[in-house]
Amino acid sequence: MTLLLHHPRLAMLNDNSFNSNHDTLQTAKSVNLGANSKSFSGSLDRNGSQFFSFRTRNRSSLQADVSSPDGQVNVSLVHDADQNGRISRRELLSNSRPLSSSTLGEEIQSISAKQLPEDTYFLQVSGTGEYTLSASLTGAKATNNERSGAFSSRGLVASNGQRIKNKNWNASFLNLSRRTVRDYENYDFSQADAVHDLGDRGRKGRIAAKLNFNFGRRNSPEGVRRNNFAMEAWTRTGLAKGRFYRLTSTSDDGIRFLFKDRRTGEALAELDGHWNNRKLSDAPYTQLVSAPKGGAYDFTVQYYERRGRSAGNVLLERVDLEGAVASSALNLRDNPSTVGTNAVDVLSQGETFRIVRQVQSSNDSTYRNWYQIITSDNQQGYVAADASFVDIIGEADQVVTIGGDDPIPVDSTVPPDPAIVPTNPVVPTNPTEPITGGGSDSSQGFISSKVWITSDDKIAFRNDKNISGVQLGRLSAGTPVTILGEAVGGRYLNDFDLWYNIRVDVGGTTQDGYVAAYYVERSNFDGTYGTAISKNNGSYAHHIDEATHARLDPKNSSYRPLIESAAARYDWLAPSVIAGIGSRESAWGHFLSPKGPTGTGDGGHGRGLMQIDDRFHQSFINSGLWTDAKSNINYGIDNVLSNYYDYLDRVTSLEGKDLLRGAIAAYNAGPQSVLNAVNQGLDIDHYTTGQDYSWDVLNRAGWFQTHGWT
Repeated sequence: MTLLLHHPRLAMLNDNSFNSNHDTLQTAKSVNLGANSKSFSGSLDRNGSQFFSFRTRNRSSLQADVSSPDGQVNVSLVHDADQNGRISRRELLSNSRPLSSSTLGEEIQSISAKQLPEDTYFLQVSGTGEYTLSASLTGAKATNNERSGAFSSRGLVASNGQRIKNKNWNASFLNLSRRTVRDYENYDFSQADAVHDLGDRGRKGRIAAKLNFNFGRRNSPEGVRRNNFAMEAWTRTGLAKGRFYRLTSTSDDGIRFLFKDRRTGEALAELDGHWNNRKLSDAPYTQLVSAPKGGAYDFTVQYYERRGRSAGNVLLERVDLEGAVASSALNLRDNPSTVGTNAVDVLSQGETFRIVRQVQSSNDSTYRNWYQIITSDNQQGYVAADASFVDIIGEADQVVTIGGDDPIPVDSTVPPDPAIVPTNPVVPTNPTEPITGGGSDSSQGFISSKVWITSDDKIAFRNDKNISGVQLGRLSAGTPVTILGEAVGGRYLNDFDLWYNIRVDVGGTTQDGYVAAYYVERSNFDGTYGTAISKNNGSYAHHIDEATHARLDPKNSSYRPLIESAAARYDWLAPSVIAGIGSRESAWGHFLSPKGPTGTGDGGHGRGLMQIDDRFHQSFINSGLWTDAKSNINYGIDNVLSNYYDYLDRVTSLEGKDLLRGAIAAYNAGPQSVLNAVNQGLDIDHYTTGQDYSWDVLNRAGWFQTHGWT
């Protein structure tokens, strides 16, 4: 669902903006609400009110949020049942409740109502100051050309006429015979006998989706027979690029799974599961899956019930994996390919390592899938993702790949076996240097929107890796570049010192030169954040030293286990990102007064390592727990960052890295600032401190990754 929001300062210039302050029901602004959220901005004098009227159909469901910089505005749902133009207590159906408050004090109030009968209703916005109201209404009937149960990227239309959210379980049912109930090849859910909403997908922390249903022995959903029926339930959920997810299920009777393209409905992976008559007490089905591209997918559960109890439990959750060498020896390579790559080390049989993610080779048609790993001595590299070479400890060795990149043309050259040690392996002078590219010595990239913070929205392309180098041209956001290599050079911005040697078209001529690495994004994001900070940059050494050794904290020997534990609760969050936030906020205690976890910053308002603001998180501050490193880190992640991530996931169309950037930017400037930037076509960081907060955090995260952080 896409939100179109309006910055408060522009309220008077917008058709959806209002500034009358003591409206009545008779002067309410009539608005047409639908499944896509609409937004309206305005300003209220002291204790003012504004009304918006809307019409419902077919027992609709309402969702409305109001945000205000000063946190002094709320919203109520009103039904003028007796049509006298006045509001009695019984006509006040619901009041909003606080959803979250940002580090800048901006508050979001939320209200929801389900099964509203067909009639006219009012939203009353009350309080003082500027506000933005966002509202959506679901429940319209299916149009003539949209069958109940037919594929829709927006979510199905249920049997009761309501549109089901695509983040809920959209369930279609077929009444079949004993002979046909197991024949999934001939299921046609576009002709469903019933469609029902089975509730929220249950995404939280590391859980990407979960479904629990129990229709019992005699009860079944409306329109569905007790025995011999089939169900297909799907929900949309995000999968981190290359990360691993464990699918676990129990059922009575058969169950199988698909992952589908969210735009076309095409099946990208099918898992047979346990497609037979079974009981809940039988051994669970488990399978590891990974999505090389990452992004949002429609996770689909197919189930059939023959007779007796009908129930199932499904869990899709992100997991961390460890592997061991299964072959006599295994090459650790500098890129995910056996074609034109070097062996940086040779791993012995039984040697264990951490598997970071699965990636796909861009040029190796024989060994397409690879594991990016970190060895016990902190070397990073790639090994072939093949069960004959790698045992996944404690799991089934096979990982099902969801989708993937375009097929690689088969070359007549047969690549070497990745498990065979070359006679004279080529080993770099520093085999522990982390890998920054993938596939070949050069990679594709583009000039990022970070250049929008410069005076002319462009960045200099120079003949040398220094700001004093001769300027060969200026590159704007989106300009494609070929990255030939990277080099440490002159410092710029916040003591950044990494430069890219690039090839780019300037005025119709292809030229080689240098550009500050901070302003370049690699085209294929693999979970490794680019950085403009060289590994041995002394300006940031005390940041990672403190995060690793906690020298300023007598209670802890390291913050790293606390950081990794906090990140492990969320499938979208890496420890390196938390490390980047702590680096930006407090240099892990070095920027505070006094130095360490009990110090303050931001004029005394920012408390502790994660700089929790005492003006807007008073209960936590008053508890005194902010001085404890573990409590401070957990609060910053669980009560601030994750709340903003979930909120932006719900009300915007941001996905993947952009959604993560949005949550990080909101940590600094509040979610409304992020929504304003997106609505105005600006970079997500536009209203953050320095207009670079999330970019800088991810830049620091990339630097932590060069030191072995994931």
